[in-house]
Amino acid sequence: MAANGTLAKDDGAVQKALAALDAHVGAMRNAYNTADSINQSIAANYIADSSSAFQRQIEQWMQTCQHVASMFQTLQSDLQGASQQISSADENALHMSGFTGGSQAENYANILTGK
Repeated sequence: MAANGTLAKDDGAVQKALAALDAHVGAMRNAYNTADSINQSIAANYIADSSSAFQRQIEQWMQTCQHVASMFQTLQSDLQGASQQISSADENALHMSGFTGGSQAENYANILTGK
């Protein structure tokens, strides 16, 4: 929100946040794949009760990682959707108010003259 109670949207900031979320999801995917590879290697080469317990811990971590990555993807999708909704509402408000995308003075003149 802007200081005067109006909504201010910064498309650059939204795009930066979306890119950061995408990078985090990618990093989580890489960590998940690395853990999965290590877990498979341990399962194939180290047979013992302690190995099984360790593998279960890795599997629990992988499940949690998938859940968190899914939540990040939902956040990313919701942010993108909200940004699109705000842009659409802003365009509709400008259209309904008579703003043509010209200078502020031109827009006010159009409103005052009924154009």
